[in-house]
Amino acid sequence: MTSSVRPNAVVRLIAFLTLMAAAGLALTANAQESSDSVATGTAKESPWLITPLISVDPKLGRTIGALAGYVMQFDEKSPASMVGTALTYSNTDSYVGGVFADLYWQQDRNRLSVGGVDLEKSKTAMTTSSASVQV
Repeated sequence: MTSSVRPNAVVRLIAFLTLMAAAGLALTANAQESSDSVATGTAKESPWLITPLISVDPKLGRTIGALAGYVMQFDEKSPASMVGTALTYSNTDSYVGGVFADLYWQQDRNRLSVGGVDLEKSKTAMTTSSASVQV
């Protein structure tokens, strides 16, 4: 009896499920912190941004995943900066994952935007990345 599931696909699926579990735990902890702050009258925003990703696409099919990001501000005159990662899995056995950073510092005089994406669809793989710096 042969298995039709590739070992690489199993590892990626486990990584995806781990990311989803971590997102669920973070949301649960954030909800608990939020209810505690309401009870004590002090509200503090969490710097974590966690959101599900759901889409339907003709090439990738139905996809589900998550995006996790950390929002910070280096100084008061700069916009908020964010670093994060996203991962999705589709019913066509395709994975799309990426990391990104959008940083602003020194009173918005310096900016850095970087990102990388990895796409695997069945047996073909493609990797892209980009970066830009504004000084």
